[in-house]
Parts: sequence; C-alpha cells; structure tokens
Amino acid sequence: MQLLWLAHTAQGLVAMLPGMSAPAPDMLSLREREVLRWSAAGKTADEIGMILAITPRTVAFHINRCIAKLDAANKAEAVAKARVLGLL
Repeated sequence: MQLLWLAHTAQGLVAMLPGMSAPAPDMLSLREREVLRWSAAGKTADEIGMILAITPRTVAFHINRCIAKLDAANKAEAVAKARVLGLL
C-alpha cells in the first residue's frame, strides 16, 4: 500500500516538473495550508476537525480545494506538490 502511494506521488511530482513555476504566496489560504499540514502529519479528517474546531466535512472541503488548486489527483499528491512548492 505504501509503495503504491509512493508511486502515485512520484508520478504526480514528475508530471509537474517541466512547467513548474513559483507559486503565488496566496495560492492556498491559511486554513487550507493548515489542514494540509495536519493531513501530511497523518491526521484523519475527524482528528483535524477536533484540532481546528471544525467539522470533518469542512476539513474535506478544504482538502478538496487544495487538490483542485494544486491540480492534484488526490490528497497525497496535493501534500507532495505543496511541499515541493514550499507552501507547507
């Protein structure tokens, strides 16, 4: 399972290299970056919700916005792209 995650993440990172540009400082909102940081630390939506005092559905909303803004296929790729771009 971890190998599959690594393969998907690596593929996503390699795919974004040729056209990669510097991210806009406000590409992700403060809350989106906060949720993505906790997600990168391995927290679930329920745990992130408890930490930030928001509902798990709101956590999922922020993660989905990150995925869309970073043009990622999934949460793992969004975290990896955000790290590469220096957003986390």
